[in-house]
Amino acid sequence: MMLPMRGTLSLVEYYEIIIGEFRDGIFDKIPDILCTDKRCDAVIFSADEMDGGTHFYLDGCETDSLIFRSNALGIEEDYKKSLIFIDQGDAICMFFSDFKYLFKGRYWLFVRLSG
Repeated sequence: MMLPMRGTLSLVEYYEIIIGEFRDGIFDKIPDILCTDKRCDAVIFSADEMDGGTHFYLDGCETDSLIFRSNALGIEEDYKKSLIFIDQGDAICMFFSDFKYLFKGRYWLFVRLSG
C-alpha cells in the first residue's frame, strides 16, 4: 500500500488530504467487504502526529470489532483514536476507529459493522 507521508498532520488533516484522492465512497455493506476469509494488509495511524503508521493484517471480525495482528515487535502506539486503511486489492477502505483492547498480540478496534 502506498500512502503519502503524514508529516506532522493530525488524523483529521491527514484524512482530508487522502479522501480527496478517491472519487467514490462506499458506505454500506461494510461487513460484506471486510469480513471475509481473505487476509488483508492494513496500515493504522495513531493520533500521535509523529506516527508514520504501522503495518497490520486484518485478522478477523466480531460483532462490533475488527481484529488486527502485526508482525512488528513492541508496538507501543496509543490507538485510542486511530485512522485505518485496509487494502482490499481492488479497493481501499479508510475509516476512523477506537481501540477496545489487546489480547495475545491481537488488537480489537471498534468499528460499526451494521446500521
